[in-house]
This record gives sequence, structure tokens and C-alpha cells, in this order.
Amino acid sequence: MFTDDINLHGKHAQYVKELANTELKLFNRNLDVFMNAAIIGLIYNVREERDKDSQYKDIQTNILAAAINKERANLDYIFRLIMILDDSADLSLEDKINRAFRDDSNSDVSDRHEKNLELFKSYALGGITILYDKIIGNGITLEDFMKNAFEFMKSRNEEIEPDTADHLIDTL
Repeated sequence: MFTDDINLHGKHAQYVKELANTELKLFNRNLDVFMNAAIIGLIYNVREERDKDSQYKDIQTNILAAAINKERANLDYIFRLIMILDDSADLSLEDKINRAFRDDSNSDVSDRHEKNLELFKSYALGGITILYDKIIGNGITLEDFMKNAFEFMKSRNEEIEPDTADHLIDTL
């Protein structure tokens, strides 16, 4: 399923480059941004299409197939998770399971599989924008970015378990 390079364009390419910047050390690789972004996009229910109009429209970056191959099991897992949890289409649980586990294995449903991959990528693009906005967007210094990343993770944790984050901070 994930066998080729993943090509990113426009603002998403620029954002991934900034998030995976070696000086920031927020993410080690473009692929790490992409995988996390797909989950973030799903959690926040934000999907985006390829950027063709922004000031970054001519910027490109790639995630090489060699890196993808090393993380293929994780990518497959995230893909299948998104196919099951996505509610953008009015699908039954059985249809979601088919979308997650069967559409990519049957040669007669390749159109559906291509649509599934586009859905997955749209969540990843949405998540890239969220990560950029939450971590890089209003920061200037490395300390700002680290503080923003911490605040983003803390707020997400508080959404899941309201008392946990403050309790952990107090114990430090």
C-alpha cells in the first residue's frame, strides 16, 4: 500500500520542513510529521487538499520510499485506524471494515482504495496545518516552539483526562 514516495506541495511541504527542522528537534523526519499529522487530522476532524494557491505553492518536499518502507507497518496501522474511525461518509461498520482491510487487497476495488488513500492524505494535510499552527505559527525562538509544543500536548491531554496534566506538572 505505501510503496512509493509521498510528495508534499505548497504550504504543507513548507510546514513539514519547518516541523522536521533538525535544529528544533520536534520531529526527526518528514515521515514522523506525516504519520502524527494523520492522527491529529482525524482527532480534530480537519481535512485539507493539496495547496495550490498560497505563497508556498512552488515548494515541494518528499518522504522517500526507503523511509516509508521502514515504517510501513505503522503507516498501515494508522491508515486502517483512520478508515475505521472516519465518519465523513455515512458508512456502516461493515463498510468501514471493508474500507480498512479489503479495499486495498482486491484488484477490482482499486478506485475505492485510491479514494481511501486520498482521504488518509487529506487528514494528514489537515494535521500538518494544525501541528504547524499550534507549534510553529506564533513562535519566534526555539523556546517558544518548545513551549507551544508542550502547551499543545498538555491541552490535548487535558481533553482526554482533565486532571492528569496539572497533577503531573505539580509533581515535578
